Amino acid sequence: MPRRSARLNTSQSNPSNLGSTYVAPAPISTNNTSSIDDPNQSATPFPFLDLPPEVRNRVYSFAFSNIATRDLSQTRIPPVALVSHQLRDKALLVLFASPHFRLTAGNNFTAKFDERWHFQMGRTYYRDHSRSGSGTIGMKRIIGRFLKDAGEAALFRNITFEVFDSSDIRDAREWERQGRPRRFRDYEIFEDQVAVRLHLGVVEGSLQVSFVDGRHHPAFGQRPYSGRVGEAQIVRDVDGSVDKAISVAQDIAGHDEFKGFKITDLRKIATAFRLE
Repeated sequence: MPRRSARLNTSQSNPSNLGSTYVAPAPISTNNTSSIDDPNQSATPFPFLDLPPEVRNRVYSFAFSNIATRDLSQTRIPPVALVSHQLRDKALLVLFASPHFRLTAGNNFTAKFDERWHFQMGRTYYRDHSRSGSGTIGMKRIIGRFLKDAGEAALFRNITFEVFDSSDIRDAREWERQGRPRRFRDYEIFEDQVAVRLHLGVVEGSLQVSFVDGRHHPAFGQRPYSGRVGEAQIVRDVDGSVDKAISVAQDIAGHDEFKGFKITDLRKIATAFRLE
């Protein structure tokens, strides 16, 4: 049996098979210059930037509606910010105006404790990878470059540094990448690794600072250094790094016309958590 498509082709090739109702198709005009298939015809772009600011800001808000409290290092570049430099600057001003972002920073206090303890015991200490994550924020290179190029358009006014021991920072950032722990048990494990939370808020150019010690802060004595030589010093080290980070943030906020933190400012603040 021939295929159905073949029978249709045969019938169409012989108009007499269709009876008296057959009407020949009208010829297609080749002079229609308004055809949408004309490659030489360009569509007129919508004048989005001519809209009132309140309307544009509402569009930006819809575009950024999926961005809530989250790790800044895992933030994706919004497509609307890739259209042009002008649109990027206007969109980012809205994007970073109010959302609360987090940054995971490493502090090498356990490695520093081990180094001192080995020295006091007359033993050789070998530095390991646990120092590598200290004083960093784990920002993807392409995101960091984009935010740096944005300059004053990408200012952060509500951000929390979650400080982990550098030996735990890799796991913490992997949790952030996967969307933070959802199950109670995993969440408890995550919380057990937080040493300090430092929050920086900017309201009308004024810096507001608050911090709280986490469960992993050495003052709680939950780590191997509890009861060992140098325990008090490591507590002072962690508290001192927080004070240093606050001091760096205050110096930045003391500049004229300060409105928020740039990504380069956040990197400077994070370096305060690295113990030398």
